[in-house]
Amino acid sequence: MGISLLKDEQIIKKTHPHFLSMLYLYVTWGYLTAVGFLFIFYQREITGWIGELPFIQVEDFSFAQAGNIPLFAYFALWAAVILIPSLVVSFKRINWSWGFLAIALIGSGIASFSYRQEIIPQAFFESNIALEIQAHLVQWVPSFPLDKFWQREQIHNILLIAIGIFGIISSDAYRRSHRYYLTDRRLVAHFGFVSSSERDLLYSKVDDLIVQQSFIGRILGFGTIIPISASGIGTGSDQVFAFVGGEGKLPMGPTMSVSLGGGKSVTIPRAPSFYSLYGVARPDRLKNIMIQEMEKREYGYTRRILKKEKS
Repeated sequence: MGISLLKDEQIIKKTHPHFLSMLYLYVTWGYLTAVGFLFIFYQREITGWIGELPFIQVEDFSFAQAGNIPLFAYFALWAAVILIPSLVVSFKRINWSWGFLAIALIGSGIASFSYRQEIIPQAFFESNIALEIQAHLVQWVPSFPLDKFWQREQIHNILLIAIGIFGIISSDAYRRSHRYYLTDRRLVAHFGFVSSSERDLLYSKVDDLIVQQSFIGRILGFGTIIPISASGIGTGSDQVFAFVGGEGKLPMGPTMSVSLGGGKSVTIPRAPSFYSLYGVARPDRLKNIMIQEMEKREYGYTRRILKKEKS
């Protein structure tokens, strides 16, 4: 899907985010997928390690048993491995949706394990669909340990793997849904993953261009260009506040409280991926194209003013 061009308007360059510009998405979903595989293929080692903990007193640690302390300890470890990294990502990206996603995955995993017999009846393993899935798995990966994977007790890990793979595919679709167009008149940033958003910015309205590149971006040649307009779109602020207070009750009368506070904020270039040219390849080249078009309008406007004054 392209854009609607104005009369005599031409597209100079069109691009989208570099594959590694959204690496954190692929890594996060890949991590969840890896957790599912590890807890399936190294189940005996993990449960054995939990059974050796000093506060675990049950000698027979069977994963198939339900309602005992070792199984609770297993799911506590499983939940911690999912939740803690998700909270780190939430703090890093300032986006709590990752933390809520982890809680939802943990809840759905425990619920699916608790009702695994109702969700996957024994007749399913004898059905033609199940036999066909097994045949495909063996055909694709001959050394695949099907006996460890194809178990009803692993439904929580299978669910985690399925969601992780779906997340990786969705992340790539999300990245490709960002499309940036540099025409001879304006900059168009289009985003259409679930909903549709589009930003049109005439070069004459751009006050500044900021190029941001991470360490990996400098090595591999990609970065983010943030066009800042006169309205302030393309800027954000980092704020730090500190408060100190005390409270005491007078011998008679109401409670007296004293508080002191202070803070500062710094305006910095910041914009969502659909308001900027996020993670594009060769950002310096794109910046030069935009500056050239901005220069044409700046000097063209100046020449028109001077010509008008002379006349």
